[in-house]
Amino acid sequence: MYNNSIDMLEQKFVNLIKAYLPQIKDKKLLIAVSGGADSVCLLDIFVQVREQYHLDLFVAHFNHMLRGEDSDRDAVFVKELCEKYNIPVFIATFDVAAFAKENKYSLEEAARIKRYNFFSEVAEYTSVRTIVSGHHADDQVETVLQRFLGGASVDALAGMDLLRPLFCNPELLVFRPFLSSWRWEIMDYLAKNNLQFRFDESNLNYKYSRNKIRNELIPMLTKNYNPAIKDSITNILTMIKEDADFFRKEIDRYQPEIKTGPDYLAIDVTTLSSHPALRKRLLLKLFRESSLPPETLSFQTLCKLDELLSKNKASFLINLKNDFLLKKSQNWLSVEPVNADDHFFSVPAPGLGIVTLPEINKQISLELVSQDDYKPAGNNPVFLDADKVVFPLTIRSRKSGDTFYPLGSQTSKKIKNYFIDKKVDRFARWQVPLFIDNRGNILFVGNYHIDDRYKVTAVTKKILKIYIRDLMCYTEK
Repeated sequence: MYNNSIDMLEQKFVNLIKAYLPQIKDKKLLIAVSGGADSVCLLDIFVQVREQYHLDLFVAHFNHMLRGEDSDRDAVFVKELCEKYNIPVFIATFDVAAFAKENKYSLEEAARIKRYNFFSEVAEYTSVRTIVSGHHADDQVETVLQRFLGGASVDALAGMDLLRPLFCNPELLVFRPFLSSWRWEIMDYLAKNNLQFRFDESNLNYKYSRNKIRNELIPMLTKNYNPAIKDSITNILTMIKEDADFFRKEIDRYQPEIKTGPDYLAIDVTTLSSHPALRKRLLLKLFRESSLPPETLSFQTLCKLDELLSKNKASFLINLKNDFLLKKSQNWLSVEPVNADDHFFSVPAPGLGIVTLPEINKQISLELVSQDDYKPAGNNPVFLDADKVVFPLTIRSRKSGDTFYPLGSQTSKKIKNYFIDKKVDRFARWQVPLFIDNRGNILFVGNYHIDDRYKVTAVTKKILKIYIRDLMCYTEK
């Protein structure tokens, strides 16, 4: 360190390094450096201790292109700083404003997504598994107030964690060693050691809610209500984190039935706890595992959902932000994109032989068999009157309006109603293959029923055998 005596900031930092060093793979760290006061201080302290703790340091800087030439100067500053410290630096430039507009994100959320995606790419390239961020205690207070004002869940009010998996790449960790240190401690360190840094003028722009909280709300609360408001909020956070940890462990012990698919996640509501506190947290787990954007998980949405569940509504639909839906059908509650019912596959079967359906991991065998091999037993394999089947066939998922004549019935039935009667999981219906002949008739609803018009009778001369196998278990002989 620069001085013989170690101040409070440095002592807390050293203690954290000692405590968390065993969790840092190969002692390699990727430090996120914007050029501002926090990240410059963070980088400098790491430089001072890197030899003592045998650390291998890398730096990543992301230019958001939001401040014109000032953004470019930030990148130059970081590059020169890393040259001074002899640390490899990776710099990316991206038009965040255009990305936000195209994807309907706020600027803050768009910047966060692209920035951390870049950090993840650099970490993979350098074989680093820990990304270090300069978030400090003031950032923590601002984050919690922002979430509170936005109606976030109780668990979200626990704020940022000192060490946790990266949201866009859980194999990476984000380490925040300044989280228990205040901004004034960082500024004091910079002044004491005569360190230069870049000032981001957008921090004074009140169109960003975080700036209004930092520069307007917190000073007002401090002046008019509680001079130690930030300490008070930090103390409350400690309690919330402990409560959140307790409930997290309870949820890990509690295993409700969950189903997943290409773009949906569903939970059996009959397996939810009857206590609202645990039930809501189980529902939050459902949200988190669906990879919904954070702003979707408002407290109002959670309460509305819990109220509907407590009333045992048979079915309901809630439109969420970012083109997601919450649906309840029978006993299943699902989180899925608006277009989740648009799954569709269609594969031609020009004649006898093998047809592969990779979309549903199935392989179909179509062959002619003799009367001696005709041994009907269940719904797979099935046997049809081959003389009535007109090739080529099409094997596809259901369409709206599909009908067929179930075996033993002289009246047609809609496939939709048939699936309901058979209690076919709504999320799996698209995976049921329908066999259509060249006249447009459904011959067979895969693994369920054949069409009565194509059944084998006493006068049948040629028999078509259809056999459905799991693709991964099938070996061609």
